[in-house]
Amino acid sequence: MERQYTNTSCPLYGSKYCHRLHMLSCQTCPARKPEQAAQIQADLDAIDALVPGGDLSALFHTESCVLCKDKPGKRVCYALADLGNPEPPRESKNFLGIKGRMRAGSLLAIQMSCCADCRRRYRLITYLPTVLSLAIIILALALMSYRPLRESLVALHPALPLCLFLGVLVLALVGRQLLRKGMIRTYGARMYLNILEQPFLAKMAERGWFELQRDKEISQLVFARERRKEGLYTR
Repeated sequence: MERQYTNTSCPLYGSKYCHRLHMLSCQTCPARKPEQAAQIQADLDAIDALVPGGDLSALFHTESCVLCKDKPGKRVCYALADLGNPEPPRESKNFLGIKGRMRAGSLLAIQMSCCADCRRRYRLITYLPTVLSLAIIILALALMSYRPLRESLVALHPALPLCLFLGVLVLALVGRQLLRKGMIRTYGARMYLNILEQPFLAKMAERGWFELQRDKEISQLVFARERRKEGLYTR
């Protein structure tokens, strides 16, 4: 995709900072206002010092999946996540006007080459346990709503239908957790469910990077067929 860089008066024009931002045009660049250029340059220097080698292309500029632990599959999509770093320190005000240090002084959107198997595994862990537990609960509710069955249970004890439904509810929720943990254990042996354990991203974690949004047990990922064509470190 051809870039449209026309603002030759921009302090960052043609520089390493311009290349690092990798915007589609000067109109979409955050440094389009001259008074912002100096601060953006300082921010880019701070982030660059926190990125191993100053380059993220190893994560997405490859035909092989970077989330596979063994025998990487062929890339069919990209896994996206957002990282934060407490450096450089920044302050913000809460609703009472009290200043406090922000959790993330730097933000970075990353994209990783991903194969069909890793995407399928991640989606199964994310959705299958919940869908199955909901299906069981809905089926139990439907059975308890069936009048002949409900009346036969009530004849044995007035509270029996409710007790049975609550029992199924508890079993469905416990089963969901057990199934999820089992899938995490099985699939975790084949892929990096915690992306900060991936070799390249592990180096970033050592420099203070963390996931902005994260499940208690696995990373939170979004999948896209095409990689981002503009933005920081997308070159």
